[in-house]
Amino acid sequence: MSQKANVTIKIIDSNNNVLKTILDTIVNSGDNSITWDGTNASGSLVGTGIYTYKINAIDNLSRTSDPVYGTITIDFTPPEITDHSANPNPFTPKQ
Repeated sequence: MSQKANVTIKIIDSNNNVLKTILDTIVNSGDNSITWDGTNASGSLVGTGIYTYKINAIDNLSRTSDPVYGTITIDFTPPEITDHSANPNPFTPKQ
């Protein structure tokens, strides 16, 4: 960020519902980062899906930046091995 501002970051689902506000505070200029823990406002993990984040910033003169949007993909699908044709088969116990 180029200057100190009040920054809000919201996580939004595919139905445009705000699931959680993960940041709503004054942020100093410079590089900043935040990590979303994958939970909604109630603390429950969200499901597999594509979520949107929306970042808004307002400086000390009440000037509002254009919102910044991006996507986050959550995938809880367990990994699956579909081609195990290695020889010897690594899944066959040694005799």
